[in-house]
Amino acid sequence: NKEQLDTAMKEIEATLKKHGVTEEAMSEFQPEDPTAMPDFAKLATPVHDKAAFIGDMFQVFKKMETGNNTAQFEVFGNAKLEDVKIDGDSAQGMIEMEGERNPIKFQKIAGSWKISFDMMNP
Repeated sequence: NKEQLDTAMKEIEATLKKHGVTEEAMSEFQPEDPTAMPDFAKLATPVHDKAAFIGDMFQVFKKMETGNNTAQFEVFGNAKLEDVKIDGDSAQGMIEMEGERNPIKFQKIAGSWKISFDMMNP
């Protein structure tokens, strides 16, 4: 319903603002050519703690899952992490979800491993 959508949009906007994604950054994110792919790196530029940003966005999206909606992030519960190789404070491996394997990178920050969302160097 419209009220739920309005609430969700306000939470998304608040989370973006909390992490420095302003309207100015959003306008730079949009390509001049509407058929071109957006430059995701530009959107991520103002975000200092990308892991916290992703975590906060996951929480917002999880709140949006109500009623008969299938939980959007339940698929991660079935994911398998394989072939992990650690090199100092960096690591990489393969994540398998629903039969598809994709590379994934990690960074050790303050003693904890975090998924690396470095959009500049995939």
